[in-house]
Formats: sequence, C-alpha cells, structure tokens
Amino acid sequence: MTTVRPSVRREVEFLREAAIGLLGFAPERDLYLHIAERFHELAPGCLVAVNEYDAASETARNRAVCGDPERLALVGGLFERPLGEMRLPVYEEARRALLAGRLVRVEGAGLYDFAFRQGDPATCAEVERRLGIRGLYAVGFSTGERLLGNVAIIVPAGGEITDPGLVETFAQLAAVAIESRSAQDALRQVEARYARVAANLPGVTFQFVVRRDGSMAFPFVSRRAVEFSGVEPAEFERDVERMFEVVHPDDWPGLRESIRQAVERTAPWAWVGRFRTAGGEIRWMQGVSRPERTPDGDVLFDGVLIDVTDRKRVEEELERAKAAAEAASQAKTTFLANTSHELRTPLSAVLGMLGLLAETRLDERQRDYVRIARDSGEELLRLIDDLLDLSRIEADRLELERCPFPTREPFAAALRAVELTARDKGLSLSLDLAPDVPPLVVGDASRLRQVVRNVVDNAVKFTPAGGVSVRVSVAAPPKRSGPTPSPASSRSVRLQVEVRDTGIGIAPHLREEVFEPFVQGDASTSRRYGGSGLGLAICHRLVRRMDGRIWIEGPPEGGTAVHFTVTLGRAAATADSPTVRPAAGGRAARRVAGRPAPPRTTRARPPAAAAARPLHVLLVEDHPAGRMFLEQIVRKLGHDVRAVADGRSALAALARATRRPFDAILLDLQLPGLDGYAVLDAIRSSPRPAVRRAQVIAVTAHAGREGERRCLAAGMNGYLRKPVRPESLAAALARAARRRPPCR
Repeated sequence: MTTVRPSVRREVEFLREAAIGLLGFAPERDLYLHIAERFHELAPGCLVAVNEYDAASETARNRAVCGDPERLALVGGLFERPLGEMRLPVYEEARRALLAGRLVRVEGAGLYDFAFRQGDPATCAEVERRLGIRGLYAVGFSTGERLLGNVAIIVPAGGEITDPGLVETFAQLAAVAIESRSAQDALRQVEARYARVAANLPGVTFQFVVRRDGSMAFPFVSRRAVEFSGVEPAEFERDVERMFEVVHPDDWPGLRESIRQAVERTAPWAWVGRFRTAGGEIRWMQGVSRPERTPDGDVLFDGVLIDVTDRKRVEEELERAKAAAEAASQAKTTFLANTSHELRTPLSAVLGMLGLLAETRLDERQRDYVRIARDSGEELLRLIDDLLDLSRIEADRLELERCPFPTREPFAAALRAVELTARDKGLSLSLDLAPDVPPLVVGDASRLRQVVRNVVDNAVKFTPAGGVSVRVSVAAPPKRSGPTPSPASSRSVRLQVEVRDTGIGIAPHLREEVFEPFVQGDASTSRRYGGSGLGLAICHRLVRRMDGRIWIEGPPEGGTAVHFTVTLGRAAATADSPTVRPAAGGRAARRVAGRPAPPRTTRARPPAAAAARPLHVLLVEDHPAGRMFLEQIVRKLGHDVRAVADGRSALAALARATRRPFDAILLDLQLPGLDGYAVLDAIRSSPRPAVRRAQVIAVTAHAGREGERRCLAAGMNGYLRKPVRPESLAAALARAARRRPPCR
C-alpha cells in the first residue's frame, strides 16, 4: 500500500479548495483579492500584489494586495498615487518572462526596478533595508500566448515561499479563473447591452420556437411585454398559451395561419393583430421575424412585436377622412347634378318658349326683346356649363375622348361662334395653320374647341378695335431624358396655339392669377365687360389634361397674346378624310373685314318639314313648361305625342296603348317616384314586344359625356341634353323612325 506524504496531501487539499473557490466564485466578490489571499497562504510573511495586464496599452494595473498592513503601507509610499489608479509599463522582456508561467526570481534588481522605477532610488533602498528584503519574485497568469496578469511577491525578513511548484500550479488555476471571469463579464455586458436595446425598442423582442413535434415555446420574452399585455415575461416563457390568450379572438386564426405558413416555407413572418391588455384595452401589434430551421428540425423565430396602435389610429382616421372626402365629393357631384337639372330644366323651357315665340308674328321691337332674352339665356347656360366643367375637372371626373377629327375644325368653329360679335365691333378675325400641321389628329375635339372658344371669346370681348388672330403650329416636343424619343412620342403631335389681339392687355403681375377661378385681369373689367372669370381657369385645367400648358405674353398697353400647347395623337389621312386646303399664301384663313354688320334680328323660322313618317311619341317630363315646349316641337315636326308628368303615368300610358303602341319615348331621367332608369328597366322587361322595341331617347340636364355613356350603356337608344334644341330633337326622332319599323 502506497503511503501519501502529508505535504502532498496538503498540496492536493489546497488545490482542491482553491479550485472550488475559483470556479465557484460569486461575481459580486473581488476575484483578484481572493487570488492574492491564496498566494499569501503559499508565501506567509510576504507581501503579495496581483496585477491585471492590458495588452492594448502594454501596461499593468494593480488589482489586489495582501500582507502586513504596515509593510504594505511602506511599499505603497514609494508611488505617487495609489497602485490601483496607476498604469505601470510592462516591457517586452518582462512580458515574455511572465508568459512562461514560471516563478522567477528577479536577479540583480532592487525594489526600485521591481516597482517599475517609481519613486526615489534612495528611498527605495531605505525601504529595502528596513524591510530586510531577501528576494523579489514574479509569476505570470497566461493562457498560451496571451498574458492576463501576474503576481509579484516581495520576501522580507521572516517571510518565505513555502512551495514554489504549488505557486506555479495555482497561477495556472488563477489564469483559468481570470479568463473565465473575463468571459462572464463580457457575456454580462452583452446581455446588459441587449437588455438595454430590448428595453428601448418600441415593442417586445422575443424568441419563439416551433418544435419538430409541433409543440411551441417562448425561450425568451423581453420586459416590455408587461406594457402591452399586462403579463410578466416569465409567464409567457413558462406557458406559451398565455401569449395566445392575450391575442384578440378574431385575430387568433390569422396569427395561427401566419405561423403555419412561416414554418412550412421557412419564410419571413409578418402579422398585424390586436392584443387585449389585463385592463381590457385593445392594442394593435405588428410582429416580424425571419425564422430559421435548426439542425434538429425545430423552427426558431427571433423577432419583435411593435405597438402600432397610434399608426392604426392614424390609418383609421385617414380612412374616415377619405370616406368623408369621397362622401363630400359624391355629395358635391350629386348636388351639382341636381343643380344642373334644376337650372337647365326651367332654362330649357325659357329658351324653348322664346324660340317658339320668335316664330310668331312680331314687330321689330318685340323681336329685339326676344333676341335679348335668348342671348341672355344662352349666356346663363354657358355660365352653368363652365361651373359644372370646373367642378368635374377639380373632382377628376372629366374624361377626354380620343377620336380622329380635322385639325382645323375646332379653331374654325370657335371663330364662327364670335363672327357676328366681331363684325358688330368692326374687328378682323384670322386663322392661320402652319404647313406642317397635320390635317387629322386624334383627341377630344369638343374640349379643344372649348379652350379655343374661351380664349377667342376673351380676345373679342376685351378688344375694342383692331382684330384677333389665331395661329396654329407644330411645337417642339418637350425635353425628356433619354437618348431617343419613345415610340409613343412619334405617334403624337404637340400643337402650339397663339391667340393674339389688339385689346386692352393684361398687367404682367396678373398673367398668372387670371388662370385661377373667378379672377379677371382687373377688378373693374368684371363691371365693364362682364363675365364670371371661369373661362381661363377651365382652359388652364383642360390644357394640362391634354399634356400642355398655357401662358400669356404681351405688354398691357399693346394687346395680349395667349399661348397654349396640347398633345394630340397623329391620325393617318384616308381618301374620304376631311382635309385643310390652304388659301392664297399658304394660309387656311378666315377673315372678316371691319364692315357694318347686318341688323341682328330674330326672324321666324320656316315651319319644320313634315316628318317622313309620323311617329307615335310618348313624352315623359315632370316640368310643366318644359313638357309644353317639347310637346309643341314634336307636334311641329309632324308627330303624334302623348305627354305625361311622371314614370308611373308613363308605364300606365304604355300599358293602355295596345291598338297603336308608341314608337318613341322621350324620357326625362329625373322624375318623381320612378326615375328614368327604373322606367327604362320596366320597358325593356315588358312582356309585350312592341313596348320592348320602343326607341327610348333620354332627355336629361346632366352635363358631360359620362352621362351620355351611362344612358347608352343602360339601354337608351338616344340622348338629348337640356336645353333641347329643335334641330337636335328632330334629328333624334328621325333616327328613331329609321330604326323602328312602323306599328300596325
């Protein structure tokens, strides 16, 4: 039996206790002081100093000392400041010696060198004498090539190192403990940093796992979970169902499905739903994560839940504001439509009755009265149209057509409309189309005509003498980035129009303002020249819709030049296409010399030609005067007519007309009770073929082509806009006669 020497037993016991003390060391205790105390046990009566090495600065800092307090004070007095506050240099030769991990005696050096040459050499020598120093020793704490620190041992009189080998062994244990403590400190710093980040994030950070067997767990949930759920993170980590309990019941199926899809595809996870707090408050949360599949088949979600309640409230407010804006826009549209109906319907009757009156025997003064009344009514009608157009443009409800038309026609039509006014004022009018202007273009001819008409009207109105000229040319395309023009640009043409007059002009500072609604060139002009100030505002918006711009030039005292550009499509001319034939000098021009105009009187129209085939017409109109006017015109056209005031009366009249069904129905759309569309549905669903085949012509005050398209899409056969012109009504009934076979 082998006998263990007592000294060996003591060494083993020391190392065992030291290892237990180092490895189980509590973070709150001073590790370096513990190491110094253990070294002092191996070097009783000595002075022990444990230092930490900083590789970045190549310096050492004292972390703990152990020994007789008086002797320690004597040595500490050699330094300018307390050892723990000083960074003492470690030279390369000393660093290499300490890396070896051997207890070495510092030969040939006194306390002055051992103390990093701090203090006065003579004082150091005196301290050496008083302490009776018999040796200076050092051993390093190292792990491979990395120096962590060292222990310095001063052996004074009465002191000794009992077991140098055990000192070296314990130094290795201390190095392991220091490195472990350093790693723990670094880990705690990372954890603290992460905790600070997690605490300051606007939400809850979490780690969620879906295991291979389908079970789920929360390994980690940040502290902020309490704010949004009222539940402690530990409860979520202990029981995953607690998280799902705080999810709103209506949102749980969506959350479950989003998790299933993310696990199935290992795809980014995103979810928005509601949490119910312990106090019953609803909070909107948005969750995001990028799940990863672990080697054992689990799917791990590292993610964040962000409180988006405020954002949701803003979105809901925006939705409510949008709905309110849409409702207001719809209310505005409905109001304008109703206003249009309420204005146009009586105005249609006024203009119609004035037209009928003009066809009677009148003396010269009476004819003037009728003419003035009709002109005023037409002006009022234009104002109504301008207001409705402006409102439709502002509401983005105006659609532009794309149809081929002769380029000259909108400009010539605008000049024809002001020809009599210009002649009365002695003004000349001219139209000049440059040779490179294509004869046919594609676009909205009526809207282009409206722009030209408004600008020309203003020019004639504000020009007391001289003339108005219109010149049309091809403008250079707008500058765009890119080396070559796009195919679309080669299929379009940009026209530039100049309307120049010799009138009163516009001050430079007002040349932008006149394109705003209800603004004119001068406050006095509205009183002297009249007008609503809507024309140029509408022109500005229409031109922008046609990918162009409009601007004004010219000195205020020398007339005005209004320029605008529009982008239209190119159309290939065919054999039967209308063309523009230039007049002498290469101009397609229309000139009206300043000569006296013939008297503007309202002559009685010749009686309407009798219809080729009389129709049996049902007139449905709720306005008495409008009904009377239309009834008279239909009779003058040679047709039989039955007039009723509402939709139910119309259906009753259709039901009674068995012997001679109605060939055509003039149907007002806005009727009391059943509106025009409801009446149309009843007509088209009638069991009687004769009723179903009737030609239904809508008569409406709704302005715009969208109204016409809606009528035709609903099944109407024709469309008349109030105020109804006799010639338009005659043409509509003629078309109905051609489409409808005679009833027997």
